[in-house]
Amino acid sequence: MKKSKKQESIDRELRKIYQEYLDNNEACCYCCGTYNGRIDFSHLVPRSYNRRLTTHPDNIVLKCRDHHRRWEQNDRHMPKYNELHERVRKLDESYYNLRNKNV
Repeated sequence: MKKSKKQESIDRELRKIYQEYLDNNEACCYCCGTYNGRIDFSHLVPRSYNRRLTTHPDNIVLKCRDHHRRWEQNDRHMPKYNELHERVRKLDESYYNLRNKNV
């Protein structure tokens, strides 16, 4: 399926942001520091919730699969939850409030 010009532009911007992240941070899980297994870029505020934050550098961190899943489940016991949750508050207060409701 052919991507729209807008989506291609977003993809280019994301590749740039991902590379800048890797240039300035270790390529390990932000939460636990593991290098083992699959580590993915993760949006703190989901792209589906706020598209304007899709390419915002503060909205992106690397997480292992376990911590990515736990973040999506709003597991307050995961490492660095409070720090990441505070970043969400600064990025999008409405999403921050929604996450607080769903606990």
